[in-house]
Amino acid sequence: MRISLRTVVWLFCIGSLGSGAESGAGQLSGGGGSMVPCSVPMVWTVASADPRFGLERDDALAALRRAAGLWEEALDVDLFEVRGGGPDASPVSFEYDDRQATLDVRRRLRAELDSVRAEVERRRSLLEAESSRFDSARSAYEGDAQAHRRAMTAYNATVTEWNERGGAPPEVRAELESRLAELNRIRETLREREAELARVSDWLQAEVQELNRRIVDVQRREERFVRDFSLSAAESGRYDETVTWEGERVRSVARRIRVFQFTDHDNLVLVLAHEMGHALGLGHASARGAVMSEVLEVGDGAAPPPAITDTDRRMLLDLCPGLR
Repeated sequence: MRISLRTVVWLFCIGSLGSGAESGAGQLSGGGGSMVPCSVPMVWTVASADPRFGLERDDALAALRRAAGLWEEALDVDLFEVRGGGPDASPVSFEYDDRQATLDVRRRLRAELDSVRAEVERRRSLLEAESSRFDSARSAYEGDAQAHRRAMTAYNATVTEWNERGGAPPEVRAELESRLAELNRIRETLREREAELARVSDWLQAEVQELNRRIVDVQRREERFVRDFSLSAAESGRYDETVTWEGERVRSVARRIRVFQFTDHDNLVLVLAHEMGHALGLGHASARGAVMSEVLEVGDGAAPPPAITDTDRRMLLDLCPGLR
């Protein structure tokens, strides 16, 4: 499994179950499909699952049935039977080791980073809204302050004119004093608004500085994450098979699918469908994106649901023309 910042690459492999128990036993070699291809219908069951996967058996069976359904729907043929158990059912086991453990840690850290990033983006949006309101309030203040200055200029001009005329009559003086009181009240209100704008401006600057600090911190954490959790190629699953022969006749076939790691339900279905393709006899496809591709790329985010491609279908029909 290799990874860039946004690409996880899963490597699917096949191998041998072990040495044949008796003479005439043959083992599946890596790189190809079953030595007994097209043996359908094939019976599968979930035999065991390490509890550290956090996977309920019913969910594992559901994924196995869905993987079988991908092939069957693509060819409109019954290829598999998934049972809850039974001695004649080939086992699927879930084996937890460093591969899934590392993936679990990576997934947890990825979720934490995504949460922090989402919080930073939420805070950025709030600050942008606050900044927009501040700009509107400051613009309104400046307009009102300019109007007050014009009113004061007009008032002072009126007072000067009356003084030059020897003084205003009592009724005019009373009106001027009332006007001055109103202008002084407006001036005090403007001072209060100016002080509030200064407070908000200081708060916004401090919040923006803190936001920028958090953005830099998130970027550094992202860089450390990519450096420390850059994933390398690893098996997600393996199909094993041992065939016992009597002359040219197949006496028995022991099949097994082992699952080592998966990211989510869809990815598990893909891993199972790939290994079931090997059980049908298919090797790896060279076409990118095919279920039978040895290396499959999926994004860090939501991946498209698994589906049998034309390449997969053509490979199976070429191998098993009786399925047409």
